[in-house]
Amino acid sequence: MTVVLALLLGGCETFDSDYATRADAVADEQVAKGWIPVWVPPDATNIREVHNLDSSTSALSFELPPGAPSPIPADCNPVELAGTSPMYFERSWWPTPARLMAEFSFFHCRPYANPHTFAAVRRDGRQVLHWRSYAH
Repeated sequence: MTVVLALLLGGCETFDSDYATRADAVADEQVAKGWIPVWVPPDATNIREVHNLDSSTSALSFELPPGAPSPIPADCNPVELAGTSPMYFERSWWPTPARLMAEFSFFHCRPYANPHTFAAVRRDGRQVLHWRSYAH
């Protein structure tokens, strides 16, 4: 089931979406619109996404089954957390800074339209994050 909430705050349009599977996100055209990257694998579940139309900032979290290969594209290079830009939104489903530091490996992804595009994989491979931010 898809739940989309539009918040109109001072002209900013922010949308939140939740999908049980990648197929649900595809059916809702979120992959075609670019809010969910095409590299998100078919077996991704518990997909949570937020994006702002005015700024083109976005954040995404999804889960993978045990033993699934990392879906991070080859054009994403490893970086330290300090080499990323912060995620723009505050959402309960996004890991805390302490969890990010303790549990995730980070990547700077290029050559996307936004040079501030990042990904992270929880070290057990079961959760993947992707975000586009303002500035580094």
